[in-house]
Amino acid sequence: MSRYEQGLKRQIEYNKPYWEDINVGAHALGPGASAPSLVPITGSNIYVLAFNGNATLEQAYGSLEMLHNYKEHTDIRPHIHWSPTTNAAGNVKWFFEYTIANMGETFTAAQTISAISSSNGIAWQNINKEIGIIPSTLLKIGSIVSFRLYRDPTDAADTYPDNAALLSVGIHYEINTPGSRQVAIK
Repeated sequence: MSRYEQGLKRQIEYNKPYWEDINVGAHALGPGASAPSLVPITGSNIYVLAFNGNATLEQAYGSLEMLHNYKEHTDIRPHIHWSPTTNAAGNVKWFFEYTIANMGETFTAAQTISAISSSNGIAWQNINKEIGIIPSTLLKIGSIVSFRLYRDPTDAADTYPDNAALLSVGIHYEINTPGSRQVAIK
C-alpha cells in the first residue's frame, strides 16, 4: 500500500463516528408524584423500578451532563434498558420529556419524544430501546439534559399489560476526542 493510500485509509478511519454512553441506573432517578413501584428481579432480593401496565401513568426524573469527550453540536440519542416482568407479549410506549441548558444559559422549553418497545414474551429479558433523537446543534460539553421518563399505559399503543421494569436510562453520543483541552471548553 502506497503512502498516499495509507494516508487516505487513516483519513477515512478518522472521519468515522465513534460513540460513547452516559448511563444512570434506574434507582438514581427521582420519583415523580406517581412513582414506579419496586419489584424484585426474578424473585431475588434485587429490586428495580416497575412502571405500571394497568391505568396509572408513572414517572421518574433525572439529569445528565454532557461529558468532555462529546463531539459538540451533534445529535444525542436517549435510550433505556428495560425488562418485561412476565411472559406476556405486547408493546410498552416510553416517553422522554427533556429540557437542555448550556453552561451560563437558560433551559429550553420542554419537548417530548417517545418510542414503542416490544416484549416478545420472555420475562426479565434485558431490552435496549432508543427513544429517539434529540437534535443538538447547540449542545456543548457541560450542557445539562434534565428529563422526565414515563409510561402511560392508557395510551392506545401501549399493549403490554404488566409492569415494565426500568434498569437504566442513558444517552448515546458521538465523540471526537478523549476529553477537552480545558476544564469547561472543548
